[in-house]
Amino acid sequence: MADTIQTGRKRTPERIEFLSFLLSAALDHNGYGFAGVLEWNNEGEHNEYAIIFDAQEPPSETTCTRCQETIRPRGIFDTWTTHNGATGCGDPVATHDPVRETWRVDLDTMAKGLGIIRNAVMREVEHDGLVPHNKDTGERLYFGGESRRLLMLADRTNGEDGDYDVVSALAVLECGLFGRVSYG
Repeated sequence: MADTIQTGRKRTPERIEFLSFLLSAALDHNGYGFAGVLEWNNEGEHNEYAIIFDAQEPPSETTCTRCQETIRPRGIFDTWTTHNGATGCGDPVATHDPVRETWRVDLDTMAKGLGIIRNAVMREVEHDGLVPHNKDTGERLYFGGESRRLLMLADRTNGEDGDYDVVSALAVLECGLFGRVSYG
């Protein structure tokens, strides 16, 4: 349920709005981030969920169901390919959806990502000094400094103070999905 966190505590309307704006910032990134959006349910007052894919990774190849020829997508944003392959099948019905790994993201994903960033432990890294790491996995977050400080202030005040941008919003999304910034 979008208005409760996994512990069952009810979110305030201010918290829902903050998480919704953060999710919107991560998804509406104008090509900056890794996430391509296949489906985005942002009807109504708040963004409830989205189905995203890795737009930086080419989709997998597939096989024509009619002639069994391997079909490779032309580019990373291809969603459908008409088969006009070497065998001359040319079947206009032989269209294929390239296989992509997808993730469902929602306000809980953003809340989880904020929690990982908020609870990060500082560890010494050669040439970088003290940097944040995931408290549970020990993985380096690759998100810190002034951006982290401003995001945490926005987190504490539901966006009334502090600040975040697309980089911060994507860091929250990635931490919520993967436990660290994977693409930044």
